[in-house]
Parts: sequence; structure tokens; C-alpha cells
Amino acid sequence: MKALTSGIRRFVVTLSRIEDAPVAISLSAFCLSLMALLYVKDTYFGFVSFRPFFERLLWIFLIFVPIIVTLYQKKRSFQQISLLLFIPVVASSAVIVPIASRADIFWHEILMGYLGLIFCLAVLMRVQYVVHHLFSKDALRIVGGIFILVLIVFVGGDSFSLILPVGLRSHLVRTSPIYYLEFFQRGLVPASFALYAGLVYVISEIIVKVRSHRRTSAKKISQRKKLAVLGISFIILLGIYVQDKTSLYIDFSGSRGYSVSSLLKDATKEAKRKQTLYVFISSSLPARYVFTRSIIVSLVTQLRSSSLDVVVLDPHADSLARQKAERYQIPSLDLQDSQLQSYTSTTAFFGAALLDGDKVVARIPTLLNLENVHYDLYRAFKSQGATKKRSLQLLGFQDREGDRPNFSGLYRRAEQLFSIIDTPATGSASLEADATLIRVQADTSYAQAIPDFEDYIARGNRLVMLINGVGLLSGEKGLAIKEAKHGLETFLNDYGISMKKSILASQFSEIVPFSTEYGQQLKPYPYALKTNKIQVVPKHTEVVMPWASPLSISGASGISHTVLVTSQKATTEVVGVGTVLPQVYKPENIEQEYILGAEAKIEGNGGSLVVLGSEYMAHDNYVAATPGTYDLLAGVVAGKDAVDLGVGLKHQLWHVQSPRPFTRSDMSMTLCLIGVIVPSGLLVFAYWLGKTEYCMY
Repeated sequence: MKALTSGIRRFVVTLSRIEDAPVAISLSAFCLSLMALLYVKDTYFGFVSFRPFFERLLWIFLIFVPIIVTLYQKKRSFQQISLLLFIPVVASSAVIVPIASRADIFWHEILMGYLGLIFCLAVLMRVQYVVHHLFSKDALRIVGGIFILVLIVFVGGDSFSLILPVGLRSHLVRTSPIYYLEFFQRGLVPASFALYAGLVYVISEIIVKVRSHRRTSAKKISQRKKLAVLGISFIILLGIYVQDKTSLYIDFSGSRGYSVSSLLKDATKEAKRKQTLYVFISSSLPARYVFTRSIIVSLVTQLRSSSLDVVVLDPHADSLARQKAERYQIPSLDLQDSQLQSYTSTTAFFGAALLDGDKVVARIPTLLNLENVHYDLYRAFKSQGATKKRSLQLLGFQDREGDRPNFSGLYRRAEQLFSIIDTPATGSASLEADATLIRVQADTSYAQAIPDFEDYIARGNRLVMLINGVGLLSGEKGLAIKEAKHGLETFLNDYGISMKKSILASQFSEIVPFSTEYGQQLKPYPYALKTNKIQVVPKHTEVVMPWASPLSISGASGISHTVLVTSQKATTEVVGVGTVLPQVYKPENIEQEYILGAEAKIEGNGGSLVVLGSEYMAHDNYVAATPGTYDLLAGVVAGKDAVDLGVGLKHQLWHVQSPRPFTRSDMSMTLCLIGVIVPSGLLVFAYWLGKTEYCMY
């Protein structure tokens, strides 16, 4: 009690000083404002995404920490600096739980994310504490501190994944707090983080003490003290190594609170064993297979979260890589057999092999979609007789009850992709019937019959164009650019978009000609524009529905194009004609990139068609698609009214079931949590401050 009283007194005196209050108030106001903005946005738009908040807050602290430590270290204790930086984190957490309570998210997962952020911040502060004692000038302390902190975050991320060897990178990444922050964001508290924190504290104290000793005394440090320090450091390093092999953690990601788990259990023994994924991408691949460095880094980022070491090799430029591909039985891709007469390359490698030691666990001869390599691995595991649960465990996805999303977003993505495979569609149409509908030869030189509907959809292909019974793929496949500039201007001008003002003018990738089964090109515009972010369909497009029920299309006035809805049994019978209003969507965190889409509602006796801007398919009854943008999904839900299929883009982590207005109960809960969480956190820190021996005033 005495310590608590002393801590409260010190805390009050600290904030009462005019030079301390603005810093704490400014940081707290910033974090609270950002969280409040997220809360309002999520309430009315139905999205929850806290990862950008964590990332932005962390980078802001990278700038604040060196400045605050440098300015306050001369006249304030290190505990006072910790208090100033801890206040905004505790204060902003008051907005977390209300969102979690209404957004179908485990609140303890989010709180674990905040705990990881505080831990990461403490490590960064400790590093800056060392930097402060290494330099004597304030300018060097600030610049050097920012540089070292950015370097630590860089090492913990994936930007250097393709620079260093796999063995060195796998060990070096554990020296950064970002590595442990990713565990916290998934609702896991690894035991190694305590050992890591102890090691950081011991090393920082050694550096500071040695530096101070050299400045104040000419005497040498005794040999006994040196051995003691080395012994403590060795014990901590040994503990980290042992823990990394056992992978003991506290799991807060489930609905039952928490549980202590070990990855050495029989059920998940092989899930976290060190496995290496070799991805073979030949630089001689045609243009349609060329991927930028950012996509490869994104692949490495996703798979590293699945506890896989990823090695990207180029068999075309490296003879050893080619030998590895042949040893792992990755076949060369014969482009002549793919009916790609416009490409001159003959052979190339585009596959992957998953190794457990020297044993090939899974083999993917051809990667159809680099961004969805998870699914290829999943299919490879299932082909060997593994169950869905077991296959997910082998990919590093933790099993959980229900369909609630994981904090990392990876498990949610796997659920959405894989549930389509194992859950048959219900209603008047089935996956088999739709597969039959799509298994048709298109009158283009590149389109091929889709062997498996569920296989195609689950691979992440966002759109299937059904034009008069002809399946037209809108994935990564396509022809060479034809009349690109003219076609681009035609389509953009038709929709009232100036080519000069649109950033999309320099981003188009291909112009895909498509035709009907009778070999007649659609008029008046025979080309569909296909780019990274936009796909404009012609004004007159026929969409095949899997039933013959009469449909009526209700649209909006304004810029529109006609949609002819025909039935599956009689492709020439027009059962519905209406208009669809194109709309422009601006994704968050993507500057100057717009998605041109269409939003409509088609109702009938057999079901409803809802067109929404979406990346993922959030409903199992997805049985048809309609022309739209590259990131546009449409679905027919048989026998049901118009259903929200889920709107989400790549940077979003969770899907909120249904946005609703901000109510009094939400406000009451928010105020209660602000009144409980913030004072509780401050009292805990006050008690800690009261136990310290430093004078704070």
C-alpha cells in the first residue's frame, strides 16, 4: 500500500509539471483519436483492421522514442520516460474491447496484440537507452537512435528475406522484437519472449555499466564480474534455443480464454517442424508469369507466418537451382503445349517443393497462382490422405472452434479458401453442375477448360465471365497486348474517365478479346480491358444463370449498361433485361488507385444476385459470377434473398457480420471501459513506480 501511495504521488507530480504534461497528453490524444476514427469507420462501414494501426503506431514510436529519451534523460529518470510512452498505449486500448464485442472477434486476442506492442516498445526504449550512453551529443543520439531502431524493425520484417541466406535469416530474425510481436498479434504468448527480454536487459546493462565505468574510473572490471556476465548471457541464450525447439506458448486465440500448449504434442508435432519451401521461378517465363519483387516478398511474408522457410530460386540463371528442381522432380513448363503461340520461350520452371529436412513432403509441379500457394500445398497434403484439419496444421494454421477469424488474418483467409472445397453448395445448383457449365472451350487462343470449379475458385481467381455459355478466365492468363492505347481510351471515355487523369492509363496489362460461341465478337466494343485494378465490361453482355427462373434486374439511373440474363438450359432465351450502375471504389491505404465496379440487385423466384466489390468469397453458396472489375465478386444465392457476400480488400483482416448504427449501449460500454482500463493501467504503473528507487521529482 505504501508503494502504491508513493507511486500515485509521483505520478501526479510528474504529470503536473508543465514540461511533462504536453508530451503525455499529445501522445494519448493522438492514439485515442486514431482509435476513435477506426471505431467510427468500422461501425458504419463494417470493417475492422487493426494491423495498420499497430504498424503506424510502431513507426511513430520509432521517431518519438529517441527524441523523448534524449531530451528527458538529463533531468528525468528512465522510469519517467517509460511512463510518458506507456500512457497512450494504455489509453488507446480502451476503444478495443467495444469493437471486439460487436465484431465477432476474440477480445483477448486484441489485448494480446496490445501487450505485444507494449513489449516491443519496451525493447525499443531499452535499445535507445543504450544508444543514449554511447553518444555524447544529442544530435547523434537522435539520429543514431532512429537509425538503429529502424534497422531492428527492418531485420524483423521481410524486406531483407531475399538478401540473406535462409539459415542466417532464420536466426537473425529472432533478434528483433517484431518477430515476437507477430506471435502476440495472433493471440499467442511465447515463453521465449521473457528470455528475450531478459537477454536485452542484461546486454543493455552490461553496455551501459561498462561505458559509465570507463568514463568515471580508470580501474578495470574484475575478471569475476566478466565471467558472471558471460555466464548469465549464455544461460539466457541457451534458454531461448531450448524454448525455440519446444515452442511452449500460452494460447489466447481460442474462445475458451487461454490454454498452455506445446507444439511437441502428438497432434501437432509435425506442424512446427522446420520445413523449407523451395519456389522455382524461371526468369525466362513469359510476360504473363512475370512477378514483381513485392509479390514475392508478400509470398515470403505469408509463408513465414506459417513457420515455413521460403527460398526463391531461378533455374534459368542458376544451374544449381535447375539441378535442385530436377532432383525434386519439378517438371519444366512446355509453353508450346499451352497454346501460347505468341510466346517464344520453350521451357521454364514454375513450381515448388516442400522439404522436411531432405525429404520431399509435398510437390507442386506447376503453380497456377503464386499468391495462393497455400492452396497448392493444401491440395498436396490432402492428396496424401491428410484430413482438412491435419492439412491446415501442416501449413501452420492453428485449429480453433467455430469460424471466428484469427488475429493474424491468415487463418481466416485459409478458412475462406478451403471451406469452399469441403462444403458442398446448397440450393437449386451444385458445384458439379456449375463445373459442367464452365467446362467449355472458349473461342480464344488462351482460354482453357477449367478442370475443376472448386479448384479454380479456391485458387483465388476472383472472376469467371460466362458469356453465352463460354467461360472466359480473368486470372493471370491472357493474350499479348492488342490495340492497348485505343482500347483503353475507348473504355475509359465510355465511362466518363479521362485517360490523362487516370493513373490506370499507365497500368494496363492486356486487352483480352472475347467472343460468343458462334465466333461473333460482342458489339459495340469487342475488347474487355484488363488491368491490375480495373476491368471494364462492354455495354451489352450476356450472363448465363444456372436456372431458368424469370429474373428481374433492378438498377439505378445514370451511367449504366444493359445486362441480358439467360438461363442455363436455353442459352438463347432472354429471361431478364435491366441496367447496372457502375461505381468507383477507392480502397484504403492505396493512393490514386480506383476500382471501377458495378452494384446491382437481381431478384427472381430461384434466388438473388448481389454484386459487391470484394476480394474474398464469404458464402458457401457461391454458384455463379457476372462481369465486373478485377476485384469484383458477384454471387447467386439459391433460394434466398439478397445476401451480403462480404466486402473486403487485401489489406483488411476481419469481416464484420453486419454494420449497424452507433447506439447508446456502445457509448456506455466505451465510457465504462475508458473509466476502468485506463485507471487500472495507471495504478499498476503507479505501484511499479513506487517500488523503484529513483526519484522522479
